[in-house]
Amino acid sequence: MNTIPKIIAAVAISSSIVAGSTFADDPVVEVEKESAVNYYAFTGVKSGYICDGYLIYDHPALQSGAGIIWAGLDVNVWNTWALGKDERTHYAACGVNEIDYQVSYTYVINGLSLKASLDTWNYPDTDDTFDDWLAHTIIAYEDWWLRPEIDLRWGIENQKGCYGTFKLSKEVSLADSVSLKVYDYIAYASKAWREVNGEDKNGFVDNQVGAEITWYATSVLSFNAGVEYNVIVDSALRDAIDNGIAYEADGDKQHVMYYAGACLFF
Repeated sequence: MNTIPKIIAAVAISSSIVAGSTFADDPVVEVEKESAVNYYAFTGVKSGYICDGYLIYDHPALQSGAGIIWAGLDVNVWNTWALGKDERTHYAACGVNEIDYQVSYTYVINGLSLKASLDTWNYPDTDDTFDDWLAHTIIAYEDWWLRPEIDLRWGIENQKGCYGTFKLSKEVSLADSVSLKVYDYIAYASKAWREVNGEDKNGFVDNQVGAEITWYATSVLSFNAGVEYNVIVDSALRDAIDNGIAYEADGDKQHVMYYAGACLFF
């Protein structure tokens, strides 16, 4: 397992943000030779799209992307392609709804992983084009039995305030080429962040528990499948129905999402 690059593609971008979109479950790629130039591409289908306590898309979606990594610098792009009918802004049936761009740098020292990025996005065929920018920071420790991670997203333009998650995860080997990852996170958003979606307070937003199996078919190709159980914590967010930016269907607070995909790393 150690000889195979650990490629975990985020085909399920469940925590991506529409009112400030970002690469919430970025492809995580551990490169054996940091001086090498590496390329990756990923694709997958997910049964729905939740972020920041909102059910953004309640139909299947195809999410694909690609990037290049060199010496800790990662430049990537991904998009969401709607597969089901939806009448909301940005979400037409069978078309590209969202394209996200990110430039990031990751530094690892003594098991501590530090990542900083600049994120932006656009919605094709709308006026919302590169209107929002995020500064994004991820701090994680890799050497404990459980991997703790703090993910902070700071609004720069239009999107203000901060959205943060605290996540615990554990990955175990099931076989020479198969691994299982389980995780849980809780998210908190500042008042300034939530004002974009019509909220006027600080507070916990959502909680997610998930499991993912990855099969490393070759040294450059992996396949993954997973399930996520989402609980929208705050009742005001939970009951919001189409506020012009994001959408939560029927006021439901619990949602189960499934996904499957593949990643090519070379």
